[in-house]
Amino acid sequence: MSFELTDLHRTRVNLIKTALTEMRDTFKRGTVTNEIVCFLYAIARQESDWVHRKQNPTGPARGFWQFEPGLNKGIDDVLTNDWTRKTANEVCKEYVKNSPTLDVDWAELSRNTKRELVGQMFELSEFDNIAVMFARLYFLPIGNTRSPLPALPYIDEDDWEHAWDSYRNRWRWSQYNEPHSQRYKDNEKKWKETSWKEAVNVMKAIN
Repeated sequence: MSFELTDLHRTRVNLIKTALTEMRDTFKRGTVTNEIVCFLYAIARQESDWVHRKQNPTGPARGFWQFEPGLNKGIDDVLTNDWTRKTANEVCKEYVKNSPTLDVDWAELSRNTKRELVGQMFELSEFDNIAVMFARLYFLPIGNTRSPLPALPYIDEDDWEHAWDSYRNRWRWSQYNEPHSQRYKDNEKKWKETSWKEAVNVMKAIN
């Protein structure tokens, strides 16, 4: 079956590219490559189907990339880790300052309030760019536990396993690290047959 590129596909790619470009040019962090865009597109497809900014049905995760705002969870990790906290806090400070819907001083907020506020921001389309940046920052090298986002030798459907390993190892969620569980198998199947496949087809059609 041939793949049909839609305006919605383009909108998603443009969101990722725009946010990564802003992070590179304004906040002097990261790069913008087709591999990174493809990878982040696939993760959002896997996590939220590009539909749910609040974890369905009542979970704590927020944004298309489904970051949790709890202590030592995804949002807190990006805001406090030595590798990412400077950029993450600069991004949040700038967006909070310029937001017509927020009336707070980012620098005056406590750690707990910051992560909770970011979780609330991720629920709103106004702050989708920040969600992209947090997802990208999460895949920067952190200590000895994570390595940089791999530069894929090519973008192809057959490379799904390489991308899957990079994704599940960095997300560090137990259900993705129990290969014999049905939940693991279901998520792996979705990644191979839906999330990664769609991301690859979209990137090939656009480029």
